[in-house]
Amino acid sequence: MSFSSAGKQVLQCTGFVCVQIKESKIKTEFSKETYENISQFNWQNFTDKNLIRQLSSLTDLGISVLPVEQVVEVSNRR
Repeated sequence: MSFSSAGKQVLQCTGFVCVQIKESKIKTEFSKETYENISQFNWQNFTDKNLIRQLSSLTDLGISVLPVEQVVEVSNRR
């Protein structure tokens, strides 16, 4: 299986590594979509501190903003 970024093939994988990459891609897509949805609200001014804490953690994209090949590289270092 291969993954691409901006139309360029950047990574070949097989077996367990492919599963890890697929999971990273799914998590990245979920994180970005969640960020976009939550960003539509002015949640920082909510009165419920627990809700603010939870929304804050969901808007922290972390390595999700990196291209796939860099996500894999960073994940392999952990």
